This record gives sequence, C-alpha cells and structure tokens, in this order.
Amino acid sequence: MSEEYSFDYDWYKIVEEYLEQYNGNEDNIAEFIDSLIPIHYNQIWEVAQKLNLGHTLISEVPSHPELTVYTLLQGLITQEYYSKFTEALIDMGVPELQ
Repeated sequence: MSEEYSFDYDWYKIVEEYLEQYNGNEDNIAEFIDSLIPIHYNQIWEVAQKLNLGHTLISEVPSHPELTVYTLLQGLITQEYYSKFTEALIDMGVPELQ
C-alpha cells in the first residue's frame, strides 16, 4: 500500500516560509513552487485527481509528441499551486514583492 502524498498545503504557511527564506524577493517564486510539485507518476496522478484536474483540462491542451500525460498534469498542478500561492499572498496583505 502506497503512502498518501501531501498535496493540500496550508498556503499561508507556505507563503510565510517563502518570505522568510527569500526575504520577499519574487525572483524565486517559480523555483519554490516547483519544489512542491510531485515527481513520481503515482503521486502526480493522485494530486491531479484530488485537485480535479481531469479530462476537461487535459482535453483543452493541444497535443505535442513529447508531452506525456504526467508532464501535462505536472504543468496543471503547477498552475493550480501558483494560483493558490498568489491568493494566499494577497489575502495576507503582503506588500508587493521586490
């Protein structure tokens, strides 16, 4: 039985961690969020299902010969995480990043 992957982060804590780690510099947001994205196929699939990133979103993306379903799902998870990060940042009233 596989261990469940944590995907539903406390985005306020994530933003606090980011701000503390990078002193409010926005240059590292993409790298920071990328570190939260699952890399193993079963975890990618599990997170995508829990975030409801199903057939509708997949069908909206143009096909590309080098794009696997897992790469596609990682991209969709990244977009979702970036949105959640940004929402938490705004909700916290964090001044504009540098």
